[in-house]
Amino acid sequence: FKMNKFGNSGHLYVHMSRVNHDCYGNSSYMHLNHRDDVQILVAKKAIKAGEEITFAYKHLLYNTPAERRQELRQTYGIFCERQCRICSNPTLEKRARELSQAQRSYLTYLRDCCNGTHKIEMDLGHVLELGSKLRKFYDEFEVHSSPYIQLLNQLSICCMIRNQEIKKCRKFLDEAMEISLAFTGSDSESAPVQEVKQLQLFLSSKMYTNADSGDMLTHGLWEMVSVFLAEGTV
Repeated sequence: FKMNKFGNSGHLYVHMSRVNHDCYGNSSYMHLNHRDDVQILVAKKAIKAGEEITFAYKHLLYNTPAERRQELRQTYGIFCERQCRICSNPTLEKRARELSQAQRSYLTYLRDCCNGTHKIEMDLGHVLELGSKLRKFYDEFEVHSSPYIQLLNQLSICCMIRNQEIKKCRKFLDEAMEISLAFTGSDSESAPVQEVKQLQLFLSSKMYTNADSGDMLTHGLWEMVSVFLAEGTV
């Protein structure tokens, strides 16, 4: 049961629970909005007939390769270094470690900028540079849609907080919406789509120029990145 359940609630799914792990998985999954008992599996790329469908049980973004392999062994009995395209390749393993470091550096900087106790002045240029570097890693490792959406949403929030690069902000949200619709099968009620819609409303109404709304965006961003850093989730 422990090896096949999803999430802390321990759901089992007839088909999903039989999908095998690969750090370079060719698919990703998500819950339908407010329905923990329903999940959808989405291809990250074209999958050939007869090719096994896999996804990553533990994401590359928040753990070092050694930490990830240890957890895979302890939880699932998987010796990833024997079979995985990343863990069995020293060059790719090094790049995966750099990806994890880039993700943490980006999130740590955002958290420190938004922390009400130790807030520092956000350098939007630096944020966009960190985000661009991180996105190149996402492309290299064919990261699934959810981190892309989160990254684009976060960058758009930073633009609104600083009231700068508003054209880029709009572009980030348009792309996030496109990815969200593709990922969810054009489900307009899904959580990813609704999150982007809310940010687009903030942008179109220029609510971000209001001091209270700006503080709300800042606090929301701080809560988001703090949870990611604390739990190591995507």
